[in-house]
Amino acid sequence: MYVEATKARCSDLANRDIAVTERVEIAIPTDEGEVLIFQVADWQPEFEGEGYPERKRAWKPTRGTLAVTDRSIIMMPPPDLVGVRVPYEIVLEVEIDPVNPHRLIVSSCFGRYDIFSFWHEQQDTFDPEAAAAVGARVKVRAVAIRASVDKGTQLPK
Repeated sequence: MYVEATKARCSDLANRDIAVTERVEIAIPTDEGEVLIFQVADWQPEFEGEGYPERKRAWKPTRGTLAVTDRSIIMMPPPDLVGVRVPYEIVLEVEIDPVNPHRLIVSSCFGRYDIFSFWHEQQDTFDPEAAAAVGARVKVRAVAIRASVDKGTQLPK
């Protein structure tokens, strides 16, 4: 029943053009509240049909800047490369990789997983508590926004 409800909800959001956006020269929207920035980040999209999370694939991540806003997660790559914006409305689950606490795994509609790895420029200054706080923030905001959308109310600011 949960799976069917999730599929229906995801289809409804897609019909309203609420989806993951991948494009060249993506930027941080100015109307999404507080923004946390990580200057060094990698991004990898995966899909359930490709074997994630059971099978590890060799991949070359996109390196850029990660922005976590009150409304979405955004990966801004160097010029001429594709970046991504994941709106919280379509986020189904968020987890911090227990082995690599600098890795945020975001599952969203239609079997999509976006993996964001982020750290300070010097990895020895990585703060696992800050990473956990980012994961918790994304979870809380995603739940609040999804609940608001499901009730048909205006999105929280």
